[in-house]
Amino acid sequence: MKKNCFVFFFCIFSVLSLFAQTKKTPESILGITEASVLESLDTEDAIQKLQTALKNKKSLSIDEQLDIYSFLANLQEQTGKYQEAQKNYSIASNLSASINASKTGSAVADFNLLLAAVRCALSCGDTSSADFILSTAFISCADIKIISYVKLYAVWSWLCKADDATEVLQPIAVLDSVLQDQNAVSIHPQSLLTLWYVTGKKSYAEKLQKDFPTSPECALAEGKVTVMPAPFWYFVPASRPEAVEAAKKAQTVVKAEEAAKNPSIEKTDSTENTSPVKQQLGFFSNKANAQSLVERLAEKGFDAEILEETRASGTTYFAVVVPENSQGTIGQNLKKAGFECYPVY
Repeated sequence: MKKNCFVFFFCIFSVLSLFAQTKKTPESILGITEASVLESLDTEDAIQKLQTALKNKKSLSIDEQLDIYSFLANLQEQTGKYQEAQKNYSIASNLSASINASKTGSAVADFNLLLAAVRCALSCGDTSSADFILSTAFISCADIKIISYVKLYAVWSWLCKADDATEVLQPIAVLDSVLQDQNAVSIHPQSLLTLWYVTGKKSYAEKLQKDFPTSPECALAEGKVTVMPAPFWYFVPASRPEAVEAAKKAQTVVKAEEAAKNPSIEKTDSTENTSPVKQQLGFFSNKANAQSLVERLAEKGFDAEILEETRASGTTYFAVVVPENSQGTIGQNLKKAGFECYPVY
């Protein structure tokens, strides 16, 4: 059976649910007449049209701006433009707060939009922004489901900052306790999958199969679908053999491609070098943002560079990396300086 790609970031609302919630502004801009059109939507073209519409904000009501920013951010997240999506989810949440303030006198933002901003922040490796939103924006929230997701995202952020196996013990314990909380049942599948991914224990996959057999998380654990290469997972330590092996294979392929392009690269046995050759700190669709990160790194004494990667879609992305030193301590030094990173072999 052909494997389908599945995004592990389980959105609180999907494109279709956004479609149902929005007014006609995004529909008219994109020429959408029915939900089925979304399946064949040219995402890049749609993003461009929505961005163009937002350039003339004065002609749009605040409700229309909210609809467009929400829809735009969702499309950007689906296509891996996480930094742009985070920004637009944040703008949309601010707009929702303004609307609520005018209606009720209380400037409470849409919690779903805030969670989406957190999700995209994690994908950018920006755990500081994620933690700030999680710790400040949900104080007034009384929705049990939203609170459960806040806890889940906080654990994901915690895992992103883990340096070794000992530092995942506490977040694992938290997720284990979540499984005993029936008020948090909405995040039990995600918690089980995260536990399985991080620890490699079959018991978590078996519980997924038993309690949530029709869930996408169960399909992932069974190998029926594959996780899309969202940056978030590069930050999460994984003991799961399949994840480790897949990473090694991917690294071997990249090395082979680089060697083919550059004959001057020495050929070595892929099993000889298990040490990282560089640390990656960011993955951007906007080169200016990548350059800004390089400059911030330079201020801290790190010699960073930008690597360009053009996808099959024609979109070019910019990865910010810092070469590893002979002592293998660059990763630790970067994290001590306040930068999140993950090793590239």
